[in-house]
Amino acid sequence: MTEWQSDWESPDALIETLNQHFEGWQDVGQLIAVDYKAATTRLVPQPMHLRLGNTVSGPAMFAMADVCMYLAIIWTLGPEAAASVTADMHSRFLRRPPGDQPLICKARLIRVGRNLIVAEAMAHAEGDEEPLALFTASYSNPTGVKV
Repeated sequence: MTEWQSDWESPDALIETLNQHFEGWQDVGQLIAVDYKAATTRLVPQPMHLRLGNTVSGPAMFAMADVCMYLAIIWTLGPEAAASVTADMHSRFLRRPPGDQPLICKARLIRVGRNLIVAEAMAHAEGDEEPLALFTASYSNPTGVKV
């Protein structure tokens, strides 16, 4: 059995491609780490992410998690997986997210089938591992590759 290797040259190549074809993706988190079936992003809340009470809005956190899971998918399956779309997504908001500190989102791919990918993401405040929200989702797999 051979060791897995991404089709991307580097995380920078992934970021460059996304910047060309998915304008604004970094508005909901900067890629800080990516690996086989996993990704981590960091969101520094801006006024557009906040609602009354200096809290990060649910839609901003939802988008952050969706992008983080998508990054794990395309890093793992390669550029062809960029055509993947979210089939469904669920959220569980566990605590109020502070609007004055960065948020970290960690995603992992639970199952990558030929047609469907199942993923989860957990968000927490930077420096505090207590979860703020849990997200689960399924995505189409345009590559047909099972891993």
